[in-house]
Amino acid sequence: MKIYRGVDKEKFEEYKKKGIPIGENFTNRLSGARNKGSCVIKLEKTNKFIQDKTQNKTFKRLNISERYYKNKKIIKRFKSKCF
Repeated sequence: MKIYRGVDKEKFEEYKKKGIPIGENFTNRLSGARNKGSCVIKLEKTNKFIQDKTQNKTFKRLNISERYYKNKKIIKRFKSKCF
């Protein structure tokens, strides 16, 4: 499964230099990530991620298929696209 994170260009440049820090939010919907910033980071979901249960409860109640994940390790390599 692919997961995404939307960020602005300043934060994107910082991520390129230092990597993505622990505890950043990722979503399984591309449209959800694009609403949060002009640059979208795309990753494959691996064991580096845990589900964000507090945010996911709301989406389950509303029957929306969007889910949130947090990274538990610093991520140095990632694919990205700026719009």
